[in-house]
Amino acid sequence: MDLRSLRQDVQQLPNLAENIAQFQQHWIKPLRSNTNSHLPFLQKLSPQLKKEINQRLTLFSETLAAVQSGTTIQDKLRSYAHYLVELKLASLRDDQQKHKMITNHLLKDEFLNISQTLTDVQEFTETVGLMEEQYHEINQLLEKNMSLEETLFFMDLPHKLYMLALVKTARDHKRIARDLGRHFVEMAKSTPNGRKR
Repeated sequence: MDLRSLRQDVQQLPNLAENIAQFQQHWIKPLRSNTNSHLPFLQKLSPQLKKEINQRLTLFSETLAAVQSGTTIQDKLRSYAHYLVELKLASLRDDQQKHKMITNHLLKDEFLNISQTLTDVQEFTETVGLMEEQYHEINQLLEKNMSLEETLFFMDLPHKLYMLALVKTARDHKRIARDLGRHFVEMAKSTPNGRKR
């Protein structure tokens, strides 16, 4: 993938904070016992089941808080795309000083350390996977205790779309980070005039 396409992919990443907020609005909030008056079948659940769901939601909320760190990852990916364009321009202009400065910045900066970001992306992907697993466990628990009509109605709420969007964003982060890393290594190995070191 060329650098221009990669930069466009980074710019087109969905607003993660908005997806998380919408997911909370359409899934977590209705499951809380005092906020689901528009879903009467959730109020009919046994007290023991409500307690178990609330315990699982507490664990889920901790996982969701970790997923919210993905907004920082998106900011970093945008910065990398910008710096890689600058690095490419420095190479084309034969600006050795700028080439070296940007390379060192991406390798040694406390915030933009590329190897740390790759680790963060991997952790984010794993956390989203855990969140998806917890989401399905809670839904299965609910499905066992609801009628078919109630289950279909509940699963037709938009929360599933927001969960899928979060999973897709995690996959996109991983792909984009990998491609940015490849471009960076390729450009860092070459001298500003385009020759390999």
